Amino acid sequence: MEERGLSAYLAELIGTFLLVFFIASVVVLFVSTGEQASFGSDFAVIGLVHAFLLFGLIVMFGVVSGGHFNPAVTLAAWAIKRIAGIDAGCCSSQYMRFSGSITASGCSFRYSAMRAWAPPKCCAGSASAVR
Repeated sequence: MEERGLSAYLAELIGTFLLVFFIASVVVLFVSTGEQASFGSDFAVIGLVHAFLLFGLIVMFGVVSGGHFNPAVTLAAWAIKRIAGIDAGCCSSQYMRFSGSITASGCSFRYSAMRAWAPPKCCAGSASAVR
């Protein structure tokens, strides 16, 4: 079993933050809903961003933390005795992933809220935009 330290937990926190933030931001940007949608949803972009981002994060942080950004990967590594039970449990790595994902979803929500509240260019300054 490999010994994991603080650097592994910080790598999981940062990696999970980046993964959740960029995936959620791309979904906000490329999925069109409602009557205001002027273009279709582009799920190929979402899938490619997910694949390339996960690949980059595993290359960057795989040496430090093993690239366990998914709890299922951690449980599989624990099942084949690659990491200790304390590292696979809720005490350390799961808490870091949870913290990173909650922080990223809050940042992504803030980003999407700022984007959603911008008035359309055709109605900026008119009385109809207020209604």
